[in-house]
Amino acid sequence: MVLQEETNGEECGADQRPYSCSDQRPYSCSVPLTLLQSLVKKPKPRRHRCSDCGKSFVRNAELQRHMLIHTGQRPFGCSVCGRGFRVVYQLHSHMRTHTGEKSCFCQVCNKGFGTKSLLKEHMRVHTGHKPFRCPVCNRGFTQRGNVRAHIRTHTGEKPFSCPVCQRSFTQKSTLDKHVATHRRPTCPTCPTYSEEQMEEQMEEQREEVPNTEMVVKPHRCPECGKRFLRKDHLQGHMIIHTGERPHKCSFCEKTFIRQNHLKTHLRNHTGERPYSCPFCNRGFTTKALLTPHMRIHTGDRPFRCSECDKGFIQRSHLKTQHTHEQTQNKHF
Repeated sequence: MVLQEETNGEECGADQRPYSCSDQRPYSCSVPLTLLQSLVKKPKPRRHRCSDCGKSFVRNAELQRHMLIHTGQRPFGCSVCGRGFRVVYQLHSHMRTHTGEKSCFCQVCNKGFGTKSLLKEHMRVHTGHKPFRCPVCNRGFTQRGNVRAHIRTHTGEKPFSCPVCQRSFTQKSTLDKHVATHRRPTCPTCPTYSEEQMEEQMEEQREEVPNTEMVVKPHRCPECGKRFLRKDHLQGHMIIHTGERPHKCSFCEKTFIRQNHLKTHLRNHTGERPYSCPFCNRGFTTKALLTPHMRIHTGDRPFRCSECDKGFIQRSHLKTQHTHEQTQNKHF
């Protein structure tokens, strides 16, 4: 289709439309065709090609930034922890984890995040969206890293090893918690014992050696006499006696003695369920609630009646659901 000029020997005014289709179709335009063609945005040639993967780029700077993926270079290092990044904006986002700056806030629960990507992941807690699926069992996850860790439960892969005892784990977070057990305070007479092992050992020996608790737990509460291994544990305990509840819920104004108690309580408002059952995918606010639920699937009944050996999922069920003693009393 060719546009022809229709001036009829007259000069074109500002409001005239001198260009129309040659086949007399109703469309016409006041802008010359050559100008229209010059305004059309043409894709720029991608002359800079990666020699490793073949991907092409418009600018050489884009290619150089891409090449860092293949070379493993991370030129932008964090001055606090030393972690490296390929691009500077990733470093800026990371620095917020050290400064505590939170520029992105959830409109549902007002929780703050350092980056938009973290906020986007958090929003899936409210929407229930789980875009990452396990290819083996089709279980859904809110984060890509979680599905990767889950797949290892199928493959048996445990890539994270403890440098102290060589025990392996499927997730780095689990390894970090485990490594911390090696750093905990040890008994001065038997350094192989961790704090938890000392607690168990003291319970067994308390009757035989009455002063064991005084030796191992030097910090004593002046109010109730309870002893603690560390001074900060005693200080945290003292809040019970003072009645101070410094941690307040922003939703219902309920107060708590400890920060972790408030954190758990907030999940009732936000709907966050970080502990999921691997069998039915049901979510729970605490691990303590998930543990007895898991026994429904495994059939484990650890709490047994001393009279008839009947087992129960929870200790409280021995009193609320078990009628063995009540039945015996009726016969007498």
